[in-house]
Amino acid sequence: MVEKILVREYLSSLKEDGELDYIFVFLLESMGFEIITTPKQSKGQSQYGKDIVALGEVRGVKYCWNFELKGYADKDINSNSFNKDDGIRMSLQEIKDVAYQNKSYPDFDKLQKKIVLVHNGIVKENFKPQFNGFIEQNFEGGVFEDWDIYRLTDLFSEHLFGEYLLADDKNAYAFKRLLMFLDVPDYNFEDLEILFSNIIQEYRTNSNERQRLKMFATLNLLMMIVWSYARQKDNLNSAKHCINYIILNTWEFLLANDFENSQKHKKNYNSLLQTQLLFFDEYFSKTWEVASFKNGLFIPSGLGFENIGYPIRAFEYMDNLVYYYELKNAFMGDNELVNLQKSQKDTLMVFINNNQKGCCKPIFDNHFIPIFNLVDFFLSSVECSQEDVNFIARYIKDCIEQITIRKQIKGIFPYHGYNMDSLIHLEATNEKQKDYPDTSSLLIPYLLEMLAIFSLDELYDEYNKFLEKELSFQTAIPNFEGYPDFEQRFFKGHLHNEYNIEFSVKLPSTLQEYKESLNKKKAKKVLFRTEKAGYGFLMTLARSFYKNEPFPDDWRCWLGE
Repeated sequence: MVEKILVREYLSSLKEDGELDYIFVFLLESMGFEIITTPKQSKGQSQYGKDIVALGEVRGVKYCWNFELKGYADKDINSNSFNKDDGIRMSLQEIKDVAYQNKSYPDFDKLQKKIVLVHNGIVKENFKPQFNGFIEQNFEGGVFEDWDIYRLTDLFSEHLFGEYLLADDKNAYAFKRLLMFLDVPDYNFEDLEILFSNIIQEYRTNSNERQRLKMFATLNLLMMIVWSYARQKDNLNSAKHCINYIILNTWEFLLANDFENSQKHKKNYNSLLQTQLLFFDEYFSKTWEVASFKNGLFIPSGLGFENIGYPIRAFEYMDNLVYYYELKNAFMGDNELVNLQKSQKDTLMVFINNNQKGCCKPIFDNHFIPIFNLVDFFLSSVECSQEDVNFIARYIKDCIEQITIRKQIKGIFPYHGYNMDSLIHLEATNEKQKDYPDTSSLLIPYLLEMLAIFSLDELYDEYNKFLEKELSFQTAIPNFEGYPDFEQRFFKGHLHNEYNIEFSVKLPSTLQEYKESLNKKKAKKVLFRTEKAGYGFLMTLARSFYKNEPFPDDWRCWLGE
């Protein structure tokens, strides 16, 4: 009973446009309906009262189902919502009068019709006589159905929540804890991990067509619920974490079961990606106005902590923006990409230029990852202009300059670790602890190699000689032989033992020597199954989310002969 109340409260809070209509499709798919058209597909077109058209059987007879959805201000049916212009009366009348045409289905126009009013509210008691009278006069028995909040609660509970999210006490407990602690600082999201694992295990135990649809519909619903709750708490960061986790771990599941080329599984997985894309649409529309100001991500009230906080915020935002663009571009046609990517690169330039003191000041060695993702986005674009190259070369130069300035002023290099205690202690006391982890670096040799790639000979020679004396250069190389499932692990968590680390790496003293040394290695770039399947952008997300380092071949391929 408590679980049904939770479901009903969630459903009743949804708006029609972009919320109720979006998750309602998941319900229909899990119930076995074949979706013909959705609100998104018919956006901007006259729908004649039909928000969703689907095919479904009743006792062996196939019907054409026409669903009209109402929510938010119109979820409760009364005289106003029913009789107003473009209201419920008009929508239902249009469904009856205008036949939906679809030439791709044989004998589609001969199918019997079902008309369903879907609303996450009720018919008000004092309006029931007029409402029932209208239905009796206009629709024959059995043609019309009213799916109100109570019917929706039963259907969602039976076909989605009850199948996975609230299937047993363990899942229900994890689900409710996840929502309860969603906005608690330092929450580790262990309940999300438990819930996801149970959902996947249930599918492994009962893998069939019906369970596949239900599994993906449930994951989509889970993302939407978390997003909705995070929105109510005015903190989308927790939802971002949950959505990214589900996206990555679902892909790992597909890889583990060799489903990455299955068209059915890819279609379902793409629906998860579409939800993630919608989330990032909202995330950036909400934050961009502030983030794009001059020093927009700097918080004056943060005082001394902003020496750490501003770069952390700036690099994370930049990294999120790069992934968002890669995700969006994956669903675009080749003809649209050139102009779209140019606009995206211009936007990134604006953000970085206005937040230069944050974006060009790597304080963690793992800021290697967002820097690489940014450079890769620019240099791998369909048309990489000289302006793009000049911007990235200048950006790399600025990052190295900030590192050397910080070394000269504070006596430290970027923090090579994850526990910030030593870093915070340094900022608070201006004293460097003995065990401060900055004696080695993966980031700095990468930056120096980029100087060589951009043929900035003098800068390469100058910084290489200075920095090599001060710390140990390292390079992380994937250990594919020791870990044949390396790619799956890459999407499952942070990798450590799976890399071979080269210590005390010596970079050649000149650009020419650098080119010769790399040409001798002739290392061939490994093309992952993920990239072959058309999901290379997920590599960017996995690097960011799990802090998994890029591979040397990912950037050395840019070096000309």
